[in-house]
Amino acid sequence: MFDLAYNKAASRGCPTTLCPPNQCRQWRALMAIEQITPKGDDSQHLGTEIWKPVPSEPGVLASSWGRILLAPGYAPLPNGGFRLYAPEPRLGNVAKSSKTARHEYRHVMVKRYDAHRRQAPRKVHQLVCEAFHGPKPFEKAVVIHKDENALNNRPENLKWGTQKENLNAPGFKAYCRSRAGKNNPYNKGKARKP
Repeated sequence: MFDLAYNKAASRGCPTTLCPPNQCRQWRALMAIEQITPKGDDSQHLGTEIWKPVPSEPGVLASSWGRILLAPGYAPLPNGGFRLYAPEPRLGNVAKSSKTARHEYRHVMVKRYDAHRRQAPRKVHQLVCEAFHGPKPFEKAVVIHKDENALNNRPENLKWGTQKENLNAPGFKAYCRSRAGKNNPYNKGKARKP
């Protein structure tokens, strides 16, 4: 099935018919979308990623490798017509939730094409968990990384849980214990003052 999608796109050539096959950006984007867009909700090809739609973000797909594929979009050209923007699958940008935070998360900017909703940053682990484990089971549910590595966003490493479960993770408790006594930031600040 994977080869059929590739051959179908390769035989078609450039959609604008102005450039040779394999050299047109539009053609490569179109071919890439046909290769990775699932046929149904649970498309699975041997040796490739599994892509599932994210229920809260229409057109956004999450993969079993922890990658996100945004919906393709069109932009008007000044002399008429439209340009296709076909995004590629991505892991997301690494960012901290605050300057002093020690953990980092991956974010993607999700464009929304509704008139009343704007573009917004979304955490990749939330999108992947929602796609593979369903929507939040309760309002204040958080995503828990089983191996405590916030950059590992594969579905088998994620689960829904409570904030209390998340704070009782062994790695986080060890980190909190390491900041007691002389290592407490408050005590370190007092020691520096003359």
